[in-house]
Amino acid sequence: MGVARSGEYLTTLYGTFEGDGRYSLVLAESADGFRWRLRAQIAGADCPLEGGEGPCESALCRLADGRIEPDSRKAWAGVEEMRRTGVTGFSSCYAELMALDERTLVLVYDRIGFGWAPIPDDSDETKSDWVMRLQIET
Repeated sequence: MGVARSGEYLTTLYGTFEGDGRYSLVLAESADGFRWRLRAQIAGADCPLEGGEGPCESALCRLADGRIEPDSRKAWAGVEEMRRTGVTGFSSCYAELMALDERTLVLVYDRIGFGWAPIPDDSDETKSDWVMRLQIET
């Protein structure tokens, strides 16, 4: 999940629309983190992506110039290429966000170092789970 320049929350989601046999990838936005609306379809069930699932499991990152774009594709470059370019710290994007009360959220997510590849013995990278407690200020 990211935050847009105008302050609303942004996230990518995937699922099937009624009548579709494959996933669609969408961008959703929320002003408060509780009520969400679809902002755009990134890739539909009819996209040319191979495979039966369709587009899914995306992530967002904010680039140095302020743009937000998916960056999880670099997790498939291979361990040696990731080491050479210094690209690490991916997430599987399996995250949970839960409300504890009206102003407190808990976010649970993972960090998978070199993506789905095994971590070499001589690397400091890890696969780990992270938990964040978030307070909503009004």
